[in-house]
Amino acid sequence: MIAIGETLVRVKGVSSDVARRVRDTMRDDFGNRLRVRTVDSTAPCRHCLRIAPPGSRMILFAYRPFPQDFGPYAETGPIFIHADACEQYRDVTALPPGYRPRELVVRAYDAAGEIADSVIVRATDALRQAAAFYAQADIAFVHARHPAYGCFAFEIER
Repeated sequence: MIAIGETLVRVKGVSSDVARRVRDTMRDDFGNRLRVRTVDSTAPCRHCLRIAPPGSRMILFAYRPFPQDFGPYAETGPIFIHADACEQYRDVTALPPGYRPRELVVRAYDAAGEIADSVIVRATDALRQAAAFYAQADIAFVHARHPAYGCFAFEIER
């Protein structure tokens, strides 16, 4: 785990319950009908946190990665998971390997769910930045997001 002082962080992808429900029902939590699509570029699976190559079968669905409805900052956005079952990301103490050459937005939220701070970093610095955010008393949770589209990548838990 990455530590800043006493602050330890870990990576958390979309839960297996969410991935299973989406695959089984082909609907997201907002009632959208879903379909399996073959991607023509890379697509990060938010469950196993692997970067799927072009030609992979994926499901695109709307996802809200917030513990409750926090008003305007409780964004819902598009994310991919593999169409076929995959294992939830397990190496929670390390950045997923496919993300290492990328940039990420690391966004910190307070207990009211408002954005407290946000920075763009090399992905290799994302966990260290999250730990630095968590070292501040008012930070409740941290997300990593993709900078170009703002899509949720994964949560970084305290």
